[in-house]
Amino acid sequence: MKRNYGIDFLRLVSMVMVTVLHVLGQGGLLYATEPGSLKYWVVWSIEIACYCAVNCFALISGYGMSQSQYRISRMCKIWLQAVFYSLLGLVSFLCFMPETVGKRDILFTVLPITSGQYWYISAYFGVLALTPLLNAAIAHTEKRAFGVALVTAFGALCVIPVVLQEDPFKLVNGYSLMWLCLLYLAGGYMRKYDVLRKIKSSYAWVTVLSMIAVTVLSKFVMEQYFEGIHFIYSRRHAFISYISPTLVLTAIGLFVVCSKLHFTERFARVIRFLSPAALGVYLSHSSPLIWRHLMRGFSESYAGYSFFHMIALIFSAVLLIFTTGIVLDLLRIRLFALLKIDKLCTRLDEMLMKKGSKVS
Repeated sequence: MKRNYGIDFLRLVSMVMVTVLHVLGQGGLLYATEPGSLKYWVVWSIEIACYCAVNCFALISGYGMSQSQYRISRMCKIWLQAVFYSLLGLVSFLCFMPETVGKRDILFTVLPITSGQYWYISAYFGVLALTPLLNAAIAHTEKRAFGVALVTAFGALCVIPVVLQEDPFKLVNGYSLMWLCLLYLAGGYMRKYDVLRKIKSSYAWVTVLSMIAVTVLSKFVMEQYFEGIHFIYSRRHAFISYISPTLVLTAIGLFVVCSKLHFTERFARVIRFLSPAALGVYLSHSSPLIWRHLMRGFSESYAGYSFFHMIALIFSAVLLIFTTGIVLDLLRIRLFALLKIDKLCTRLDEMLMKKGSKVS
């Protein structure tokens, strides 16, 4: 199957959006702007437009791995990559801010998955462990039953928690293994039945823009007209969640849009070169010590600047964090290649396959 560089491009775009979410959320700007002001609504609109990023990543995983061979080396590589950034953050803080480092930080450096320092990596690690079962379900489930199961699952798991504002299925608003597995299955369905080819780009664009608009409008209406009615006002952020039906549709629409993009050979080479480093952007700036001491509250002061100055500061911060993360991970990839770490992980696959064949 010919490589779809639009999917690789979406991986990079999604990581830019994740960076935006972290600049606005962990950075503090999201809650530093005056409620009801132009800045407030623009910042929240940017937040909502980027909120589908994690769902996009999970769809990409299902689309890309659903027809590939199971490799335990993938889990090994993810763990080593997370350890690398935890260790890099620890060493940097020991050199420049040693007073901020505790025994817990040192211990958790080698336990980035089980300690839950990176929620997405912990959940994604679980997805990797379950890929043989997920891929078997994708391969052997009849099309109609598969489609009905996905619609039913998304309908129940998205609508009920959003309406009730409860978590009966323990989805933790999408910060969970179960949610990533469901999106993985959706991505696998789209690849198996070539769904992307059957949907027009124009329909996908309409879906993306309309779902973002509906999500923004839902917050606006509940805040502006129902402030005195607690039952409604308390649900003003109900649709701003990974499990929100509007943002799930936004992710699917964006997935379709990017899958249909065409690039020149030169730009495709750039995408192919940068795409493997996308996850490093998340791991580098979300490293526990950096997350707590550098990311927390750094963008709150942006609210005090003029509107256009604030916007420029937001995207300058995003560009700096994204570019730094990409460069760092390209260097890490080169270092791992020099140390032959990837080859060692591949040998692990070969050893396990030999042992498995003997057992069988």
